[in-house]
Amino acid sequence: MDDEESYEEVSASAGIAAAMAERGNPLHTRYVNRAIRGVLQNISEDGRVRNVSGGTAVMKDKEGYRAIPRRWIQGWGQGLALAFFSAVLVSEENEKDGAL
Repeated sequence: MDDEESYEEVSASAGIAAAMAERGNPLHTRYVNRAIRGVLQNISEDGRVRNVSGGTAVMKDKEGYRAIPRRWIQGWGQGLALAFFSAVLVSEENEKDGAL
């Protein structure tokens, strides 16, 4: 989170934003909207969610995290992005107020 040289990992953002959208707290609306834009920017034309790291263990340093591959499709990244967009759609359907 404090390493400006690292890429922004998408799956955690999608998971946290899914919980926010599902909860429906109006104070979270701006964060959910930012997450919509951020996650969409990391979906390729063929539907792959990019910038999802491989599995991580506790590392000794930042370089250890930076070396984790992200070139393969990771199921948890795809699933968390789907959960997020599903939560957004459900919350919009339930509230019908256009907040999200």
